[in-house]
Amino acid sequence: SFYRSVEATSVPPFSPRALDRGLAGTLVALARQGHDPMTPPLGAAEILNQRAALDFAVDALADRARRHRKLSDEEAEQEARRVRDRSLDLLDDPQVIENNYVIDFDHPVIGPSKWTQTPVTYSRSPISTRKMAPAHGEDTEDVLIDLLGYTWDDMVSLKNDGVIL
Repeated sequence: SFYRSVEATSVPPFSPRALDRGLAGTLVALARQGHDPMTPPLGAAEILNQRAALDFAVDALADRARRHRKLSDEEAEQEARRVRDRSLDLLDDPQVIENNYVIDFDHPVIGPSKWTQTPVTYSRSPISTRKMAPAHGEDTEDVLIDLLGYTWDDMVSLKNDGVIL
């Protein structure tokens, strides 16, 4: 049948399937457009540092769920609570917190802030965040000279050929 592969457009906005597919994107979009520090192009990276200010987005989505259709007061509150809980789970994932995937880091440019830590750990060589990621090309000379044995003449040649910055 033709419609077997067509996505339904009449899915209720707060149905479980709709929340599974759209709540995360809607929450991030609302947070980015409704909270100035998260609006710039790289503002999404501020979500961990701005977490305390994002309850307005959770409240707005819960309120919208409460009002989107005529329900009894009890059903409306249940719908709002379900959306609020799902939204808070997205912002405050207990597994992320318990596994220390978010750490406090003293960034040399922006100061103390929250950063994501790698979820991979090893028993014999633990991973930790010691410094920020290097800028593009920042460590090129160290790697090529110290680790790979290139000479300064090689470096000049690579720069002249446009291979490195």
